[in-house]
Amino acid sequence: MPGEPDTQAIIDALHEAAIPILVPRVHGPDLTWHELTPTTPIGNSSRGPAIREAMSPSQPAGALSQCSMIVLPALAADRRGHRLGQGGGYYDRALAGIARMPPAQRPRLIAVVFNAELMDSFPNDLHEPHDVMVDAVLTESGLVICQG
Repeated sequence: MPGEPDTQAIIDALHEAAIPILVPRVHGPDLTWHELTPTTPIGNSSRGPAIREAMSPSQPAGALSQCSMIVLPALAADRRGHRLGQGGGYYDRALAGIARMPPAQRPRLIAVVFNAELMDSFPNDLHEPHDVMVDAVLTESGLVICQG
C-alpha cells in the first residue's frame, strides 16, 4: 500500500532464487492467497487503484501453513513482537491457525516497517489477545529478532 516500505527487492530476490511467493488479495472480510510469478498479471484491488494485487487463481485453504516465512505489512511494530495493522484484522484472521501451530513447525512471521515505525514496546492497550505476534521486524537498517 502507499506509505509502506517497498518490498520489490525482496520479491525480485525470491523470484531469482526460484522460491514460490504467495500474496494476499482482499475478499470480503478475509484474505485469499495467490501465487506471484514474474508473469502473473497484476490488477487494481477492490479497495482502490492504489493497491495492486496478483490476478492469479487463489491457493487452497492451508497454503500459508506450508510457507517457511510470511512477510507482513504493519503501521508499526515493537521489539517484543507486537504488530499494529490497519485495524481491519485481515492478517490476524488469516494467521490465527498458524499462531496455534507448534513454534518449530510454523512459518516465521516478519513485519516490515520503516526504522521510525519500530518501537521498543507498545502500551498494553494497543494490542489485544487475538493479535498475532511476529518473530522479527525488518527495517531498512536490518532484521530485528523479537523478544516476545
